[in-house]
Amino acid sequence: MWKAIVMALARVRDWFRGSLVRPAPRGSVPHEPGSLPPGYEHPAPLPPPPPPKIIPYDPTYVAAGPNLVKNGSFEKGNFGPGTETIVSSSGVIEDWRLIVNALNGPVRWIESFSSAAEGKRFVDLTGGRTLLTAPLATLLQTAPSYPLQSGQSYEVAVDLGVGPNNGPSENFGPPVVVSVSLIEPPGAVEWQFISNPLNPPVGTGVKWETHKFRFAIPAGYPLSPTNQTITITGNYGDRFIGVDNVSVRLLT
Repeated sequence: MWKAIVMALARVRDWFRGSLVRPAPRGSVPHEPGSLPPGYEHPAPLPPPPPPKIIPYDPTYVAAGPNLVKNGSFEKGNFGPGTETIVSSSGVIEDWRLIVNALNGPVRWIESFSSAAEGKRFVDLTGGRTLLTAPLATLLQTAPSYPLQSGQSYEVAVDLGVGPNNGPSENFGPPVVVSVSLIEPPGAVEWQFISNPLNPPVGTGVKWETHKFRFAIPAGYPLSPTNQTITITGNYGDRFIGVDNVSVRLLT
């Protein structure tokens, strides 16, 4: 009896010392110390959300609400005297940065009440030069005025303009090719627009066409002010690629 009491007290002592080794349940499988027993594995990590994607046009949804692009019609900025300002660096057109390469430099910022698609000013991505190599200049805007949201869909719209086609040596624009991209890689969505109207202007003037595409951002996709961008790049156009009235609106 006393022996049983002494053994019981020793077990209590070992319990408090943390050295008690409990016998494994009958039928259990031994496992290494610090590892989980069979059937208790860590759950697999959830896969990352898919990236944003282009979606087809659905007439049941409409683009509504404010324009998420700041100064989308290029009305604001440090416009010089006259009807045309040559822009070769960022900060001249308000809210827009300018990216140029060695061969295809500045853009033209034009003021014309009769020729703009919206307001009185627009941008010519060629700067008035004969096409050399693509890409031409790029307009870029970071962190739209109202941040994009995951789980939402949007419509992008831009007006592209071509000048008069007065023959091989006097062709101002048509056709023009422009790519528009939103969100930084790897989640970028991009669409290429081609404007080649059947009846371009003759003599003078600008012919505008509105181009659109839609995209969706899956729920849970990570967004931050630094990866929310919109870029507009001239890919092809002879002496004239008009850009005006840029917008990004929520689909409801």
